[in-house]
Amino acid sequence: MDIVDDKILKSRLALFATTLQIAVCNLPALAQLPAQKAYPPTKSATGTAMQKPQRKGGLQTTPPNDWAIEPLKDKVDLPNLPNFTGHAKFIMGTVHPSDKGPSYVMHFATKEDHKLVLDWYKNTLNMYGWKITFADGQVVTAQLKNANCAVSVNDCTGRRDGNNSEIEIDYSQRNK
Repeated sequence: MDIVDDKILKSRLALFATTLQIAVCNLPALAQLPAQKAYPPTKSATGTAMQKPQRKGGLQTTPPNDWAIEPLKDKVDLPNLPNFTGHAKFIMGTVHPSDKGPSYVMHFATKEDHKLVLDWYKNTLNMYGWKITFADGQVVTAQLKNANCAVSVNDCTGRRDGNNSEIEIDYSQRNK
């Protein structure tokens, strides 16, 4: 494994650890949610008919349709979250439509230094009135009214494609 691959692996492991930490921090809130029915409603958030999950040997083999994640073809302009002013190329993204509100995950690549990108997001989130709930050298999380946002920036200096940073934006907005 060369140095570049090792650096990418370490940055992705750090991102995984941060994502896991965010999930663990939300466990107490999840435990207080009311119990859900065994099967979801018959219509998804997009209004399409939902099928009963398939079971094999008592185990569910296909998830209900309300767990569907749809790919994004291009970046989405998110409410109260400005686009990075440096040049960032959209790589991929997904949206999870839900009755409670949509959740987005988008990945970008940029030639900008990861510290500059993270500082830009910290400052911009503050300017737009977001409450910073967590920040370190790689991640910033914030809340604004009924929306949550986590921005993870990985240092990818030395990649063959010339990009120095990978940006992941996790955004969810809950309907009131």
